[in-house]
Amino acid sequence: MEMNYMKKYIISTICIMMAVFMLSSCGKNEPEKQKEYLAVQFSEGGMWSIIDQDGTIVAENAYPADAEVFPISSHGIYWVRSNGWYKLYSVEHPDKPITDEGFREVSNFGESDRTAVYNRNEPIRIINNKGETIATLPESIDEVNSFDKDGYAIYKNQDDRYGVINSDGVVVVEALYCNPSPVSEGVFTACREWGDASETIFDVQGNKLGEIPHDRYEIFSPDVREGKIIAIDSNSDIKQLYVFNTKGEQLFTIPDTYEFYKGRVCYKDGYLAVTNSDGTFGVVDAQGKVVLQTPYTALINQGNGEFVAQKGEKWGVINIKGDIIVDFNYDADPFERLRLGDNFVMKKGDNHVLVSKEGKEVLEFYQFSERYNIAAYVSTGAIYEDERDNGLDSPEDDMEGYGTYGLMSLIPEGTSTYTGTMAGEYIIELTIVNQPSKGVLTATYRNVKYGTTMEMIGESLPADDGAISFFGEENGRHWSFYLTGDPEDIRGTATNSENFETNIALRRKH
Repeated sequence: MEMNYMKKYIISTICIMMAVFMLSSCGKNEPEKQKEYLAVQFSEGGMWSIIDQDGTIVAENAYPADAEVFPISSHGIYWVRSNGWYKLYSVEHPDKPITDEGFREVSNFGESDRTAVYNRNEPIRIINNKGETIATLPESIDEVNSFDKDGYAIYKNQDDRYGVINSDGVVVVEALYCNPSPVSEGVFTACREWGDASETIFDVQGNKLGEIPHDRYEIFSPDVREGKIIAIDSNSDIKQLYVFNTKGEQLFTIPDTYEFYKGRVCYKDGYLAVTNSDGTFGVVDAQGKVVLQTPYTALINQGNGEFVAQKGEKWGVINIKGDIIVDFNYDADPFERLRLGDNFVMKKGDNHVLVSKEGKEVLEFYQFSERYNIAAYVSTGAIYEDERDNGLDSPEDDMEGYGTYGLMSLIPEGTSTYTGTMAGEYIIELTIVNQPSKGVLTATYRNVKYGTTMEMIGESLPADDGAISFFGEENGRHWSFYLTGDPEDIRGTATNSENFETNIALRRKH
């Protein structure tokens, strides 16, 4: 697992959930921002409820504890997964699905009002937020990512080549490329072949805009933010950030700085949080000028010139002037959503709490669903074994049976290959070899983006409901994967010796 890969994929999905446009014509007012929503549990094992950004409960105990409620889009729609099927809901009518149709595979709506869905023995379809089919895609397309706010997404064909498709189902860039980044601000990066000397920058018509050479730079963040691409020196001993525009032209450098994950290295509202050589954090503006130095050991940019900051073991919130606006009384997880509207989502012991910019605690709850559930792409490769064997093809079919005996007791004997995502966005592959008669449990991890692999040794955890842990080492870093679920749908976390942790979601490949 290459360090540059880990740097690239950690950009949180909260970077995707950004603001609405300003009206440019004279005399028009700024449009009202759409409300943000969050699915929460108020107690461990409790039912799922929906709250809005002000902490108002808009749907109380709406879904059972064992359901999965996925991120709620800017249009107020979301997926709920239960018994292996996804159904589409809205915050306006949380008690009734928008459509009776259920799906096996979906991607999130995000800022788009369209998404890709898939059912067994059917091509991938694009639907709108009413559940209506907009387009049925050719069978040669076997994977579609989530659409960006402008209606573009990366797709993959059966030859494992990538291109760009729009939300009308029209291919706008032919599948000729490897290693694509997500589409962002009308551009994406990709290579013509594995091992190319440069990462090429394309627009969504397939025009080449520029390139960044691999022998000198590694792209640090996976997509474009505010017209900028962040890279580091290929020599990892040189602690320096390089900022490029979408033509591949270097704008400026930020010397003696970069941080692995806490900084979430992307521009937001004109600011970028970076580390200093002593491990403290500062902020640079859009021209690379240092505008704030702090004594804090982490800064996570939340937009509007506000940053969640770490002081010792506790977290608070500061503004671009360095003023403390939320006291350092809380815990926080750098990988979680940390903002909901104008309020902040902080940890308080085992619970989470919604805190206003005035430092007032608005609402306390146990956990929220976005900690785990991100549907980044749809793939026709995710055909469930129980569907094939039992002919289950409707949401009403009985899906009970998995998950009650622990993952270890259910993993098939022999070799099983799983594909999925890490950090909800980047595609990975895990091949598990289970030979219980010989006491063998191993896995091979593959980073699909970079083609790197890591061999891992597994062990079962009977005291933890049969969960499985895999352990491996790469480039001097020790990794552990903690996996639960069933033999067709595995969830878990990946953690390394530098205290990096992120989520894993895997589906068995048939």
